[in-house]
Amino acid sequence: MDNTQTEQKKSILVDVTFLFDQYAKRGIGVYGRNVVKRMVEELVDEDKMEINLFGFLNLHQNLIALGFTQFQIEELGNKVNFYTLGEAFNSSLSNLVSWRNLFIPIIEKVKPDIYFASHFERGLPTTRFINRALVHKPKTIVMAHDAIPLVLNKYSQKGYIQNQLKGQFFKFMWSGVRNADLVLTNSNFSKGDLVTYGKIDENKIKVIYLGVDQDFFDGRKVFNKDLIDATLEAYQLKDKKYFFYDSGFEANKSTPELLNVFKGILDLNDPKLPDTLVVTGGDFHKGAGKSIRARSILGDMFLRNARKLGLIDNLVATDKVTENHLVELLIESRAYINLSSYEGFSFGPLQAMAARIPAIAANSSCTPEVTDGGAYLIDLERCKDLESAKEVAKDIQELLKSKSKLANQLRKAQEIAKRYDWDTTVEKTLSEIKKLI
Repeated sequence: MDNTQTEQKKSILVDVTFLFDQYAKRGIGVYGRNVVKRMVEELVDEDKMEINLFGFLNLHQNLIALGFTQFQIEELGNKVNFYTLGEAFNSSLSNLVSWRNLFIPIIEKVKPDIYFASHFERGLPTTRFINRALVHKPKTIVMAHDAIPLVLNKYSQKGYIQNQLKGQFFKFMWSGVRNADLVLTNSNFSKGDLVTYGKIDENKIKVIYLGVDQDFFDGRKVFNKDLIDATLEAYQLKDKKYFFYDSGFEANKSTPELLNVFKGILDLNDPKLPDTLVVTGGDFHKGAGKSIRARSILGDMFLRNARKLGLIDNLVATDKVTENHLVELLIESRAYINLSSYEGFSFGPLQAMAARIPAIAANSSCTPEVTDGGAYLIDLERCKDLESAKEVAKDIQELLKSKSKLANQLRKAQEIAKRYDWDTTVEKTLSEIKKLI
């Protein structure tokens, strides 16, 4: 390639810090890995744009974390530029210092035409104080997954003072989203909240639905019985009928209502219904029943509520799980249940729908939009006290015991889940990027 052709190339700088911080296993990480990997593949094939990544550690480690094979990594070695921030550190108030010392020098060196970020909290070139310090000001694209903290005025679970401090930091960094050239979001519901609560111009918001990993569709083909049995043994779930929950314990997750419904199901004393609730995530150490220990304030609150309702012996906590174990545990569950009152995009119900596992969810926020009739939706108000939750439990009992009705529901659910394709997500994302250039 001659110098003239090289000079004509536009360049993109992509923030991949999410691969090694506290968001790696959360929705931001799922989105980032799936989108950035495919984006790199497409841009390398087109060979019309210089690709620059910046994040922690080194290029090889980041490409592994994105899911590239060793052969692909060797091919990409001289086609992708990488700028390191050194050892990994979590996103926090220290981001303000990091921008001055680490991020801004990279932008000034690369001088990208486009800056792309999977979330805004690390800061953006369009964040107020950052923008003033920049000489080169690239067009900025950011994925704003939701506006939940702004809607609920909830930024920290650690008390009033921490909530106030984190709230100020959040709003300060949110200025980068408001001033970005393009804001992506993942549902029409979230777009409405970005306009109403985030004060973002609706004309620069683009809704692009996310994808569902193929492993959830192919789980029973990918994982053989011996492998699944070993996983179930590891989590003390062999021969158990269980509900599966994987969505966190923040205030919007409605876990008190979840426990009320689970209590109602146990009180039915129906041997054909699940009698165990599996909860995933780092809020708990791995364990079952009374051996479960909380790692966080949120986890402790959940366990206290479970003890109060007499449910502790019916709980299994997995701690953080690998992606493979997540699929295996989901496909062996009797049903997926997630009564979150507020989501920007409902990964959990869609993953269950893809795996042909009954998805039970709250009839709120974006969930009706994205599940589109493929999940069994519950009025959350009916779950707020034990008496009305008993009636919800009976509805779930009827759903799970009606084989023909359930089979039809699951077929429909899987067809709906097929609409959510990561390749389509990236195709639409790149289209928007090219429009900006």
